[in-house]
Amino acid sequence: MKIERKIEIKIKKVFEAVLKSLKLNIKETLLAYFLLALLFCTPMHATIAVLNGLTHEFKVTPGQTYEGVIILKNTEETPQKARIYQTDYSFNAQGQKFFPPPGTNPRSNSGWISFHPLYDLPPQATLEIKFKIMVPADPSLKGTYWSLLMVEQTPTLVRPATSLAGKEPSLSLNQIVRYGIQIITHIGETGERKIRIVNSRLVNQEGKYELQLVVENIGERCLVPDLSLQLFNQKGEQIGQFAGGRWRLYPQTSALYQVNLGSFPENKYKALILLDNHDDHVFAAQVNLNLSLAEPGGSLARKNEK
Repeated sequence: MKIERKIEIKIKKVFEAVLKSLKLNIKETLLAYFLLALLFCTPMHATIAVLNGLTHEFKVTPGQTYEGVIILKNTEETPQKARIYQTDYSFNAQGQKFFPPPGTNPRSNSGWISFHPLYDLPPQATLEIKFKIMVPADPSLKGTYWSLLMVEQTPTLVRPATSLAGKEPSLSLNQIVRYGIQIITHIGETGERKIRIVNSRLVNQEGKYELQLVVENIGERCLVPDLSLQLFNQKGEQIGQFAGGRWRLYPQTSALYQVNLGSFPENKYKALILLDNHDDHVFAAQVNLNLSLAEPGGSLARKNEK
């Protein structure tokens, strides 16, 4: 998961008093806030880096305990602090991502995980953050359970180099950089593996065709299917093979696959769609395509984030 960044803006009374004295209308006041924010903003960068990946997977057995480690590095010449906390995590093909409180998702493993919440990192130091997974001794557990460990750099106050009218700065920025680390536990080889194509759309983008497919995991186990498409003409002859990407799908999540077909005559075709999980599980579907009925360019849903 990509770094999540947040800016907390604190406007001090000095700046508010200046705006009131100028007697600006609402639009002018908003513009003044915006311009001042641009003056004080500096590019954000992560001073704490995660060195060993943002996805940690475990094949587990009920009643057993497992240990994991997250390796952090302070890239700065000054000490930094890191805060660790938990959330659940879900998403859909519309590009929405959800971070509810830990334990909200019926398949959350957040209650199995223990860790220390605060760490100090000396300048240029590398630190191992250890966590423990204690899987309940529950024979009914099956499939995949997951949650996030959020690693958050404590806010760094950014102040402008000069003050306003000789007074202390009226605007300050707190930069917060967070990493969402996926902690995934699979109960052995258990759990139904099942996906479905929820929706499909054929798009014509200036003579080039794209097939958009919403794929949903309706099973009990996390899958990472790789989509490929074989295209056949009306005689049954294969005339092309295309790739549609690969996405991680937790149970009850969905993703948008986009297959660029290129240019073809406006005829009817058959498409064989294969979703290969690169194990013993391959899912297949057949779709009839009539290029003359393709819709104008656009997206069925927002593009996924890898």
